[in-house]
Amino acid sequence: MWVIPGILVVLVTAWFLRRFMKNSNADKLSYWKQQGFTILEETISGWDIFTGKGNVTDSDIEYYKELGRRGESCGVVTELGTPILIVRDLDVVRDILIKDFDNFTDRPPFGEGNKIFNGSLFGLMGKNWRNMRSFLSPTFTSGRIRNMFSHFEKSAANLTAFIKNQQKTSSSTNFDLPVVEAMRKFSMQVITSAAFGLKVDSFHPSDEIIPMARRLFALTMSAKIRMIFVLQFPKLAKFLNVKMEDVEAVDFFWRLISTAINIRQKSGVRGNDFLQSLVDALNSKEAGDIVWSEDAAIPQAFAFIAAGFDTIANNLSAACYVLATHPEVQEELYREVEKVMQSSGDDTISYEEINGMEYIDMFVAETLRLYPSVARLDRVCTTECALPDVGKGGRARLIRKGTVIAVPADAFHKDEQYFPDPFKFDPTRFSQENKAKRSPYAYMGFGNGPRSCIGMRFALVETKVALAHIVRNFEIRPSAGTPIPAKMEKDMLGYSVGTDIRLKFIPRD
Repeated sequence: MWVIPGILVVLVTAWFLRRFMKNSNADKLSYWKQQGFTILEETISGWDIFTGKGNVTDSDIEYYKELGRRGESCGVVTELGTPILIVRDLDVVRDILIKDFDNFTDRPPFGEGNKIFNGSLFGLMGKNWRNMRSFLSPTFTSGRIRNMFSHFEKSAANLTAFIKNQQKTSSSTNFDLPVVEAMRKFSMQVITSAAFGLKVDSFHPSDEIIPMARRLFALTMSAKIRMIFVLQFPKLAKFLNVKMEDVEAVDFFWRLISTAINIRQKSGVRGNDFLQSLVDALNSKEAGDIVWSEDAAIPQAFAFIAAGFDTIANNLSAACYVLATHPEVQEELYREVEKVMQSSGDDTISYEEINGMEYIDMFVAETLRLYPSVARLDRVCTTECALPDVGKGGRARLIRKGTVIAVPADAFHKDEQYFPDPFKFDPTRFSQENKAKRSPYAYMGFGNGPRSCIGMRFALVETKVALAHIVRNFEIRPSAGTPIPAKMEKDMLGYSVGTDIRLKFIPRD
């Protein structure tokens, strides 16, 4: 019981110390001034982020605009005492994420002792990351995803059945659906079945996986306090055994994954899934130049859950909101889906058919542009280097080893230079013709470069299959309480469609 109050005392004390230690920040920024970088004023305080009044996305957009007004491609701002290089120029983005990737391979560490994040593909660094990425990449090839496709289909059919059942059992004649919760059930069923080969009914009211997953990713006030404490005082947090994550939820999923691995190992039955890759690695002990143990394998499964649970649920919820508030877009998508599914003669869709649909592909990309899953891409400079043309006059400036570079993806997505009338929802921005007119680096729905989302194919197929089944079976409309325009929820890192958003799903039959 003493931990949170104790942390609060430390954080408040640290805040006051920072108020009276501005010279420290000035010293940190002197190097950047000497290099000729623009120094940006912090627009949103750590307190604003902590209380939910602001977030990283808000601040990034302000920095992006200010750099534009000054005609600068980069600038430096201090965030929680650490200088961050904010990038506004797509040529520099290309250099950091792709061309000079060897100098920017890592992401910022997530505190000491966090074996879940730091041991996963998200958090691994240098050679360890390269080895793990190389080992896991075959799991996400088109062939492997095709083999998992039946799980996507079945989960999408279960989602539509769940929505219909909710309508039948509702006492209200004006039924509307809490969208995010329904999409969470779908995304978790895909993860447990397609990735881990588990028979879990996440749509059942008594299922305990969804509540635990909510706890795992909830940014409650307590979680924010722990997160800031761990990031600001990592050694003290390690000494006091303060964890950023919900320990009980982590233990639940650790046991679940460990049990699934043990059952697969003992049964000898092979599966075409993500779990089989981990089982094979554990059996071989040193596959892919990695020394394998549960401590190496299970964090990769956690990363799969982290990337596939709330992220997919939020993407689908945003997509449903867009369909409800843009009936002309919904009608166009319905026509494409109906044409394909009618030709198959049943209510299913194949892997080849879903990947051959053009409009749904454009629709998903535009949804992720307007409501990105990741609002900022962070990288760490691993080798001192000079980036060319990052200042006025094309002066090359030295980037120190250890510097954190932030690419404000959401700000690029909403820049009218790349996306005219950026707040208008327009899937045709992603037609082949229109994509050819702009820089290939302007859209970062799944990141970019070697450290982009490894599960992009998996996520796209999963999302498109769910949408195909939804629009085939339902017409989506706003309910009486649906906010127009969307009222986005702020968290520390970005935005998500509000968890209380409700929409009407009118059966088409």
